[in-house]
Amino acid sequence: MKNAWIFCIPFIFLCAFEGYGQDCSIGSKANDILPDRLCSPVEVEWEVIYRGVNDAGTTVEVLYTWDDGSSETVTATEIDAATSTWRTFTTHTYVSDDDRCNYLPEATLVVNGVVCTSSAQEQIVTVWDNDDTNGGRVNASPNVYPICVGQGATMRFDDNTRFNCVPPQENDVPNTDTRWIQWVYGTSNSMSSSTPVMVDGAVRAYPFYGPVIELPGPVTGSSEQSLPITVADDNLVGEEFEVELRYWNFCNPYPTDPPVTDRSVIRIVDLPDATITPVDTFCEFNDPVFLSAATGGGTWNGPGITDPSTGEFSPFAAGPGDHLITYEVTDGNGCSGTDTELITVREAPDAEITPAGPFCTYDPAFDLEVSAAQGTWGGTGIADTINGIFVPAVAGPGIHSITFTTEPDPWGCYGIDTLEVEVVAPPDAWFLTPDSVWCETGDNRTTAGILVSGSGNSYFDLVLDMGGTPVTLEHVTGDTVNVVLDNQTGTNLYRLLKVIEYHGGTTCETLLDDSLIMEVYPLPDMHLTAGYDGLCSPVAVAFTAVAGYDFYFWDFGDGTARETRNNVVDHTYVFEYPHDPADTAELTFRPDTAFHYRLIIETLHGCRDSTGGDLLIYPNPVADFFVTPEIQSYPETGVTLVNLSSWGDWSYLWDFGDGETDTVRDPGGHEFPTHGFFDIELKTYSPHCRDSISKRVQILPPPPVAEFEPDTVGCPPLEISFTNYSVYADTYIWDFDDGTFSSEPGPTHTFYKSKEHHVKLTAYGLSGTDTTERIVRIHDTPQAVFSAYPTTARNLKQIFKFVNNSARGSYYLWDFGDGNTSAEENPSHIYGVEGTFDVTLYAWSEDDCPDTTTREAYIRVIAGEGEVEFPNVFRWNGTGPTGGYWKEGTIDNTVFHPNIINAVDFRMIIYTRWGEMIYETNEINKGWDGYLDNGKLASQGVYVYKAFVTYISGDQEIIAGDVTFLH
Repeated sequence: MKNAWIFCIPFIFLCAFEGYGQDCSIGSKANDILPDRLCSPVEVEWEVIYRGVNDAGTTVEVLYTWDDGSSETVTATEIDAATSTWRTFTTHTYVSDDDRCNYLPEATLVVNGVVCTSSAQEQIVTVWDNDDTNGGRVNASPNVYPICVGQGATMRFDDNTRFNCVPPQENDVPNTDTRWIQWVYGTSNSMSSSTPVMVDGAVRAYPFYGPVIELPGPVTGSSEQSLPITVADDNLVGEEFEVELRYWNFCNPYPTDPPVTDRSVIRIVDLPDATITPVDTFCEFNDPVFLSAATGGGTWNGPGITDPSTGEFSPFAAGPGDHLITYEVTDGNGCSGTDTELITVREAPDAEITPAGPFCTYDPAFDLEVSAAQGTWGGTGIADTINGIFVPAVAGPGIHSITFTTEPDPWGCYGIDTLEVEVVAPPDAWFLTPDSVWCETGDNRTTAGILVSGSGNSYFDLVLDMGGTPVTLEHVTGDTVNVVLDNQTGTNLYRLLKVIEYHGGTTCETLLDDSLIMEVYPLPDMHLTAGYDGLCSPVAVAFTAVAGYDFYFWDFGDGTARETRNNVVDHTYVFEYPHDPADTAELTFRPDTAFHYRLIIETLHGCRDSTGGDLLIYPNPVADFFVTPEIQSYPETGVTLVNLSSWGDWSYLWDFGDGETDTVRDPGGHEFPTHGFFDIELKTYSPHCRDSISKRVQILPPPPVAEFEPDTVGCPPLEISFTNYSVYADTYIWDFDDGTFSSEPGPTHTFYKSKEHHVKLTAYGLSGTDTTERIVRIHDTPQAVFSAYPTTARNLKQIFKFVNNSARGSYYLWDFGDGNTSAEENPSHIYGVEGTFDVTLYAWSEDDCPDTTTREAYIRVIAGEGEVEFPNVFRWNGTGPTGGYWKEGTIDNTVFHPNIINAVDFRMIIYTRWGEMIYETNEINKGWDGYLDNGKLASQGVYVYKAFVTYISGDQEIIAGDVTFLH
């Protein structure tokens, strides 16, 4: 499918026509063609423009040649007088035809009736269709898969479908979109085996629908096969199993459109009949013969077979004795049959004259035959005693005795035989009935007499030409023969062609040339049609009889008649009730009236016939009424009604348009339940004819009242679905006080700006407008902002301080990026591990409106060199034991512990000055609070410590010193 604007500037110079200044010269041309679809039927819209047309005030047209056998000429419109620019626009529908996918329409300028051939503009239109049309053919192959009776088989059908409009048929816009195919198994199944037909190794419920197979585009053909189908070996000849192949493509897509289909069958076929035609015993020196069988085309084998293909059998080649001959034949279905025949060949047969005759006197000389090789012939009519030549004309009519005596054969065999030969004269026959003519009757059969003559009491065959059909009258006796002639309308020619006389197994015949003509003039063809659109008066009837006759007499059955030489007449039947009700006071209305029409036709030869029929015509009502008032304001809802329908025995149905109906002729009036538009319809009808009329009344509603919900508050962005409770309105305008509007009855709107929004709804109705207002308050949102110090540290125990700079925040949540969180406003955090961390702050206002900010890769912790530093004095806390635990970043001189940087393992032992161990810890954050393991407070004094430290780098250090404990 192609569409394009084409521009060209031709230089055309032609001679102007005498009397005008116009010619075929133009400045430029352009066209645009637009198909509505690819699949048939395809409607195209084609616009054609010519500029600089030298029309000299004459008519300008465009000749459209559509390349599908149709064309049209369209008058152009001048769209720019200054440039003499002319335009035409037309449409055309292409329907798929034959095997064409492309059409080449052409548009040509016509100036003052002259076709300007050099101005032609051409386009191309592509038309697709389903895959069984327009070049496509659905084909499940083979059409018939034969299985020889007594055999089973497993086979698959091939999908040999030729797609619609694909290469090489169509290369520019090929129909290569996706196809869908489906195999349906057992759409017909007459197989009678106790072992059912199996599909893909399983017995199915037939018809069995295989899966729909998608052939994704682009695709130009299919190599799909059906599932394997298995048929048992005990089905009967003629039984079938049918398979259907279904196809969908772009133009009849699956699953919405029906498929195009092809069906194939598996058929049980009979074996060929190989029965050999029996033959007599042969003499050793008999001539070769060609054996035959019931079914030809097979192969012969056995002694004496000299040509296996023709079945030529030579007794001499076989030799004396009994010989078994075998014949095998295979038919086109691949089925084979075999038969055998025992042939006997004897030595030197006795002398025996081959029977001959009777002969006709005109028969040529006849070479009599005998079984012996040599001998002497004798008798009347023998012209050659050595060769046995018999001449019937020499012998003459009668019975003649012929003898043959053999010479001894090499084995000393001889014999004598006598044959009675009859010679007869030829027969004769001729028509006794003369030629005749008449008009066609109900039975045109007649009888013709034929005189047959011959010799003796024999019987005859008469060969006749009965109106072009050869007919043989068999086994008739001599003298007069009566033949029934089945005469047909027209000229009937009967001819005697031949008479054959039977003399035993021999016939004598005479060619004849006698004829008989029976002329039967036809009656007119009385086929008559009465065409009409309905039977409600007045009824215009178009009577159509068979054309070609001289005389037509029409009796219309309503008191009028016509005589014409035309086979078509029109007549109008009228049956109406009186228009004035006063005329019907004493009238009983009839529901219908019948008209009996009749036609008589006469032919050129004076043959007449007639036909007729009946028309039942019904009176036709005319519906009408008066209504007032047509417009009023609610709560006034009553109207007055007057029935103005034509007078008659009608039924009435009033439909007031508000769900109420009435069947009286004059309801007088009607009250409507509410306001609105109401279409009042009156149907005036009989059981056969009807008419109706409709009139509209309007009851104006009260002025509209605008009302809606909700008026609400929330955090931005806030989406609100408004519910419109307005009444007596049909259109609406919403003003959301943020620069946006809506005309939907119940819109959904999202508010983004923090403020009070004065939302207004204006309702419009037939009786005016109304406006209402609600307030939607959108809360302020917080702004999450923070900083930290430091942001980089080389100490795993570094304390990071986070400063919350948020605005309008009420409560917070910190995510430090290492799995830890805090709800403090300005928290501190120790990461304790190396890494780079994102920090996120969540802030909520007092109205629970949220904001979030994240600083990516904000904190960086690097493991530097390890370091441990011990104090030399600490003091008792004055209260009691604490366990010795301390926190990073705090200053507590009541617990003896080192300041540790980047250590991963720590062990410390406390000794008295005399070397007695009094305390030990293995935790980095646990020091000595001055209490002994037994829970007693150590004495004030100097103590010795020893520490074992492992740093993050893997280095280890042992540190020893003394510390003073003060009370």
